Amino acid sequence: MPSTTHRMPERTLRTAAPLRIVTALLLAVAWGGACSQTRWVICELSVHVDEVQRAAQRIAGRVAAVKAPAGAQCPRVDERISFLPETPDYQSVLPRRRWPKVGAVARVCYRYLIGSCKHAEVCKIEHHSVLP
Repeated sequence: MPSTTHRMPERTLRTAAPLRIVTALLLAVAWGGACSQTRWVICELSVHVDEVQRAAQRIAGRVAAVKAPAGAQCPRVDERISFLPETPDYQSVLPRRRWPKVGAVARVCYRYLIGSCKHAEVCKIEHHSVLP
């Protein structure tokens, strides 16, 4: 019994790709309009490390100094923070051997974005990058 293959006509193939591109662009514009007001806010922190929580994989300490843009929602001086240390490119967790030691003052780039998440809830995405 000969096998039958179903092939789309050549004309359909030529018009399908542009339609996908137009659809993708329209979705990007729709999402961009909703998210265009959100921007990453970057704060430079000096954190005096007073605890390394190995079980929770977090570093805890007090903020010694803050350099932030006006109106930013950054941690304040003397505020205690706890965070998972990330690499400077925010792509992965910093290896433990490169974590700051207890008693050290670490330079931390704190970056956050406030936006809409699932079900139209407001959420805050945060990153804490330990700088060399």
